[in-house]
Order: sequence, then C-alpha cells, then structure tokens
Amino acid sequence: MCILSIVKSEKGIIITSNRDEQRSRKNSLAPELIELGERKAIIARDAQAQGTWFLTDTLGRTAILLNGAFESHIPNPPYRESRGIILINLFQEEKFKSAFLFYNLENIEPFQVIYIDPDQAFQCVWDGSQKHLFEIDLSTPNVFFSPTLYAREIQEEKRKHFFKTFSNRESFIARTIFEFHIEQNEHSEFDFFMNREHQTTKSVTQVELNSAQSKYLHWQAWDNERHEHTLQHVVNL
Repeated sequence: MCILSIVKSEKGIIITSNRDEQRSRKNSLAPELIELGERKAIIARDAQAQGTWFLTDTLGRTAILLNGAFESHIPNPPYRESRGIILINLFQEEKFKSAFLFYNLENIEPFQVIYIDPDQAFQCVWDGSQKHLFEIDLSTPNVFFSPTLYAREIQEEKRKHFFKTFSNRESFIARTIFEFHIEQNEHSEFDFFMNREHQTTKSVTQVELNSAQSKYLHWQAWDNERHEHTLQHVVNL
C-alpha cells in the first residue's frame, strides 16, 4: 500500500505491492478466499481495522490501496470509515469507476486506488476534498508511491533505479520483480523494502494477470512465509 509497480510482460500484467506500516502495528491476517456474489477474491485483512490494501478476483480485476493523495498530509482523526473497508466496498461493485465516483468520501483520509483488469487500468485519487481519475498507460512500466512515506525526490530516485534495473522487456519476469521488491541492501536509498526505525515493509503481494488466470503470491516479512494461489478466471457471469 506504499510502493506499487506495474509492468506488462509477454505473459501478462505483473502487479507488485509493498505494504509499509508502523512496526508496532499488528501483523495482517493470512490471505483468504472470499465469495463476492458469483465470483471469488483473495484478500489479506488488516488485523486491526479488518480492511485490506490489495484485492484480486476471478474476473481478473485487481485493486490496490495507497495512503495519501498527491502530497503528504497531516492526519486528522477520527475518520468516518477505514480506507481499507472502502476498498472492499468498492470492489464488490460491478463497475469500480462508477462506484468510486458515487461513494461518499466525506471525512475520509486521502488515498489512492490503482485498478487494473484485462481491459483497462486507472488511478482513483481522493485528496480529502475532491475526487480525481487518471487513465494508466500500461505500454510502459509504472511505479506509484504513498506520498505520506516518500518525499517526491525519494520517489524519483527509486523510480529511476527501478526503470534502470528493468530497462528491457526481457527482464519483466514476475519472480525477478518480486525479489526486487523484497531486496534489502545496507544503507541503500534505492530499495523498495522499507527498513526504518519505526516503519518497515510488513509484506509484499504480487499478482501476475493474464486472460485466463491470476497467479497470486503474498510474502510476510515477519515470518518469511509465502502464500500462493492461482485463480482461474470466470467468464460470462
């Protein structure tokens, strides 16, 4: 929910997300398969608020939550609803974009949601007072950051390093990108893995999406455990 990379390879779309949190925050629950009407989705829930930051389903739809909008903001709780719960609510709707535009976000902390399916990709932004929608061009790699944890100049340095590392399509391999997201180098400002005094990467989640299925991988930093699932896509619901 704090760094997200999206690349389009010969095998499909590779979506990889780091969840960075306070070290004191409870570890998330293990991923589970849930029913959403006639489709199924995989969700790892936050142990405190019961929301999530990453959802993928049997229609090939994936949505990822990032904290903050365009700039870092000062939190002003209490908020009316958890952003992780809002993501679940939006994902249950057939048309995600319309659901976002009509959702009541009054007194909700700023956030971004990146939405991808086999036909489209877009970014939904709530800046605390106004909603914004941006189409995402998947013909080139994309990296998104939470501005609450990464200043603009740090974002650019990490983004440049990612583009340099994956400078050609032959390097767009899910496993290689996943390892890049969990790599830890001492004193490296380029790492996607966060290792600060009070904040750290709690987990990394990846989906490799193609027309027939979604391969899901969730790695937990606290116990080095990996959860893997394959969702076969359902058509003509």
